[in-house]
Amino acid sequence: ARLPRVVLLSSCVVDLCAADPQAAYQHAFVYIRQLAIHLRNAIQKTSDEAHRQVYSWQFVNCVRLWAQVLCAIGKPVDSPLRQLVYPLVQITLGTARLLPNIRYAPLRFQCVRTLNQLSAELGVFIPVAPLLLEACRFAQLSKPAKKEAKERPADWAVLIKVSKADSDKYRYQEGMLTQALFLLAEHLHGLAYD
Repeated sequence: ARLPRVVLLSSCVVDLCAADPQAAYQHAFVYIRQLAIHLRNAIQKTSDEAHRQVYSWQFVNCVRLWAQVLCAIGKPVDSPLRQLVYPLVQITLGTARLLPNIRYAPLRFQCVRTLNQLSAELGVFIPVAPLLLEACRFAQLSKPAKKEAKERPADWAVLIKVSKADSDKYRYQEGMLTQALFLLAEHLHGLAYD
């Protein structure tokens, strides 16, 4: 019930920003800066609380929202919002790499989806292939995975992390590699037509 509400509110914010791009730039600047501060704190403090601030749905949805705003309003090359693409990309890349662990691969994929959207809609190159190739080399993938008879496939659209026990399961690891390859193909497809 929350996801449709978040999607609706996001589209309302995008519409509000489109009504006044100058005000949108000021708000976007402040909130993207706040995202950067949270990420910097998580990198410097390396505490569980600092990581939880970044590895949360609130943070992910904020990144996604500002990416949607930039895609909707920042398409013209002379748009002031275009200046915020680079900081948002750096925040998203930093978030994806904060904890390079198989348990956080779903969050990495959430970030890659956002980066692919920015790249495709704004016509900018964003190097997401290394993020996906790193995911294919997580250490846990070199160990034999645990197969269980009644494993359900993961819903990658609504995951940002999994438990240690789930990360060792065959179905999760297979799904993770499938997601990585799908997102890599999506990225390369976008590059092929630029």
